[in-house]
Amino acid sequence: MEPVSVSKLSGGGNDETGGSPWGRDQGKLIDVVQREVTDLLQPALDVAHLHLSEDLKKRLSMVIAPEGLVVFVKVKQEALFPARASSC
Repeated sequence: MEPVSVSKLSGGGNDETGGSPWGRDQGKLIDVVQREVTDLLQPALDVAHLHLSEDLKKRLSMVIAPEGLVVFVKVKQEALFPARASSC
């Protein structure tokens, strides 16, 4: 499969001569573009997600919940999961 150029994309898939290398199958063009974009952006998204999640975990580990919130959560957990509360 040949590379997709900006001129082909802006021409609706047609090359400089007006012909389309995909013929009437424009769906193939869409699939090619989606694959190309995914291949280019997915690694960057994975790296960004990893760094953000690590940073978020680090910041959340420094959070100290107020005593009232701790009690509220404990009461709600006991109400929702009575078996778990009695085993603690």
